[in-house]
Amino acid sequence: MIKYLPQRSVLLVLLFGLLALMLVACEGPAGAPGVPGNPGNPGATGPVGPQGPQGEPGLPGLPGNPGNPGPQGPVGPVGPQGPQGEQGLPGISPGASVVASANPAFLDQGLTITGGGFQRYEPVIIFLDIDGTTRPNLGFADADAGGNFSLTVAKLGDLAGVKNNAAKLTAAKSIALTAEGSDGSLAAYPLTLIATTPVVVEPVAPSIGTSLIVPSVAPNTDVTIIGAGFKANEFVTIRVITGVTAKGDPTSKTLGLTAANAMGAITKTVTISQAAGIYTVEAAGSEGSFTTAPMVVAAK
Repeated sequence: MIKYLPQRSVLLVLLFGLLALMLVACEGPAGAPGVPGNPGNPGATGPVGPQGPQGEPGLPGLPGNPGNPGPQGPVGPVGPQGPQGEQGLPGISPGASVVASANPAFLDQGLTITGGGFQRYEPVIIFLDIDGTTRPNLGFADADAGGNFSLTVAKLGDLAGVKNNAAKLTAAKSIALTAEGSDGSLAAYPLTLIATTPVVVEPVAPSIGTSLIVPSVAPNTDVTIIGAGFKANEFVTIRVITGVTAKGDPTSKTLGLTAANAMGAITKTVTISQAAGIYTVEAAGSEGSFTTAPMVVAAK
């Protein structure tokens, strides 16, 4: 059996249907998305998870600054002295030295040898070293508290070792005058040896072409005298006129002896002990050369 809807219901159905068709026909494009809403509140903390595996070790840090040094401890007691070591090889002491009173030296004259820089009270032997094997002995001396010594030989040619080796000593251009200490000190000095003292010919007047230069000097100091115009290899005696005798003859003091070189030139360093003043210096050669020069000794 067919039931009929009431007339009001039919009208409502038709009205809603028509409205739906109109909405569908009038629907436009979709609008822009709205602004995002505010974030929600955080959720509750979840339970702690299990511990993870251990990570790799980190790089080592920089070293720290050194700490302050501690106070110095007390000095310990001195230990017992050890046994003496073996004697070492002889060496040249840096401060040891030896020198002769004349150079060249003559075998028919005496010679004074002095040294310094040796050990305190060290025994010293002095000899002439010809070739490292032949070594004529000149004598012995003991250094004093300051390491100094002095040995004077009255006449070199009277010593047996010098007399037996005179030809070798005078043939060499220079011989090593050596001072050797028993504690290891060693010093050497080049020395020229000549058989006999040359005879100086006293000229009447200065020889032509011979000259001499003597710088000014203070008392008790060294001065280097130079000259030229002498004979080749001529021996030259340098003197200073110190005064006159009652008869008016000049008195002199020998300052040194030297030998001219192959060109006839000389140089000699001497010590001046004269008081302040002006003096005459003479240079007399063994072959007749002669010259003079003034010397001014000025007060310091």
